[in-house]
Amino acid sequence: MRRPGNIAGNHWFGDFKEKPKKVLHPDIYAYSSKHISPGIRKGVKEVAEQIYTFDLFTPEFCKKLIAEAEFQGGWSTGIDKAGFSGFGVLEDLFKSNKKENEKDTTLSLEDFPSKGSLSLSNTINQTSKRIVRPFVEKLWKSFAISRYDQPYLLKYDPKVVNKMNLHNDQETVALVVYLNTGYEGGGTYFPRWKLKMQPEKAGQAAMWPGGVSHEHIGLPITGGLRYLLCCAYY
Repeated sequence: MRRPGNIAGNHWFGDFKEKPKKVLHPDIYAYSSKHISPGIRKGVKEVAEQIYTFDLFTPEFCKKLIAEAEFQGGWSTGIDKAGFSGFGVLEDLFKSNKKENEKDTTLSLEDFPSKGSLSLSNTINQTSKRIVRPFVEKLWKSFAISRYDQPYLLKYDPKVVNKMNLHNDQETVALVVYLNTGYEGGGTYFPRWKLKMQPEKAGQAAMWPGGVSHEHIGLPITGGLRYLLCCAYY
């Protein structure tokens, strides 16, 4: 839900592509090294076959990104036919019907305000190019990123959509950034390795190859809200 205007402390971004809008945290609309976790220097850790984790954003950046998303509003819940047409349900692992399995609640970063090169999409894409890309192309030496999908936010809410059933990703390499902690339940589960990934702190990232080899589940949350930033590389 979009919040009312004229809130003290908000900033006009000015001269938008459609109409002027206010932004809550203007500093996150441009790439800055201050948004990158100092833990990035530790590099990546392989937690299962070709499943890697690393510290990417600071918790403060993640907190601001979530607040900005809720301030701007525009979340959409529905069936993502383009991105998740390859869903498959494994009833023994997870009980659900097909339509529920395909629903998600998302917010594209292109729906946020922008002015020239100042945009959240550019912030995330610059992070991908400067920080993530060197990791990706070192881990998979025959692969060079040629395309980035529009980044988007994914929200799990116990009262709306609280999970994602067994599926595989269509992109060559998938990246998710866990934007918060403090919810109940949740986690990313890879049944082949009996691996459940749960962030220790906001800003931790995980990436893996797309395709059937890395089927996974978004485990249900039972309390609170869970936010993720999703990126796709080809």
